[in-house]
Amino acid sequence: MQRKKLLFVSLAAYPLFNKTIRAVHGGAELDLYTVARHLNSSKFEVHFLVGDYGQKVEEKRSGVFIHRGQKISNSNTATGLLNFFRLFQLVRKVDPEVIFTEAAGWLTVELIIIKIVLRKKLIFRSAHENNINGFTDSRSYGLLYRKLLPNVNHIILQNEQDIEILKSKFKYIKNVSVIRNLQNIPPNEPLSLEKRLHHLWVGRSEKIKDPQAFIDLAKELPNNQFVMIMPKTNTDVFNNIKEQTQNLSNLRFIPGVKWSEIMPYFIQAKYLINTSIGEGFPNVILEAMKHGTPIISTRLDFDNIITKQNCGIIGGTDIKNLAKKITSIENSEWREYSNNCYKFSKNNFDIIKGIHAYEQLFLQV
Repeated sequence: MQRKKLLFVSLAAYPLFNKTIRAVHGGAELDLYTVARHLNSSKFEVHFLVGDYGQKVEEKRSGVFIHRGQKISNSNTATGLLNFFRLFQLVRKVDPEVIFTEAAGWLTVELIIIKIVLRKKLIFRSAHENNINGFTDSRSYGLLYRKLLPNVNHIILQNEQDIEILKSKFKYIKNVSVIRNLQNIPPNEPLSLEKRLHHLWVGRSEKIKDPQAFIDLAKELPNNQFVMIMPKTNTDVFNNIKEQTQNLSNLRFIPGVKWSEIMPYFIQAKYLINTSIGEGFPNVILEAMKHGTPIISTRLDFDNIITKQNCGIIGGTDIKNLAKKITSIENSEWREYSNNCYKFSKNNFDIIKGIHAYEQLFLQV
């Protein structure tokens, strides 16, 4: 049987393939990287277009053919047009049957145009509720994105709640499915509470992540240890938070960790604290749950998993009250949260089990 040729596109994903590269990437890059590496090689020939990190023009890593694209940087109109032309040429050269990308932006708009011109199939995966709720209308690419998105052959959402949001904003989109984020689930039982060291926060330095709430929580619980991992994406937010952490002896601030080195922080965490104002289904939730780390969320309940599966608590935005709720959780409650997190992730987020949904979609589209 002839293998189906796929082209994944995610410019910031290259550091995941090459561990010697230290650069920031997000959950969207991790999603595509994980899926690309686990597809059945007898059914698919997988190509991956990444950004220019000074690597070879073409190489093969983890069974995936990697193609060097444009540099990741802000561009003006002239360089933007040049990058689009290069992208067009590269897609035409690879000549995939299906293109797969994740997250809204100019790159997605460009890929939809290329898909139409070259008559390719394009699958788009939403990385965040903001990709489908009209938030993108205010962006420079917003009008084109809204007009062109219905041309995508299939849209993958991260959770069930996003289906109704998508339908209300994009009435002509019909081919939609939900595939949750997938990861390798560790075979060993999680660490006990006695071996856990800290409360953990992981996220980009963006206002929508509300990192200030984590700082305030650390102040309310001076006898607890906190770890904050926050790569710089918004300079003002980053500098403000970093400055505040310098006066907190119980909070360790880490300005970014390679994904291949971040697991010990999840494994040793008592809780993952999520303070975001809006999310899709962030990979940090999955990473915590697969290591049996309960979730404390101030606002969001991702597909109602936290409450329905009893994987933690929705604590609210009143920080003093949140601190009281955390300290009042009994050890037996924590163990139940932890066990539920691990079992649910093993049954629902395992890449070995879940990859078949992607394979079926790529074959049928």
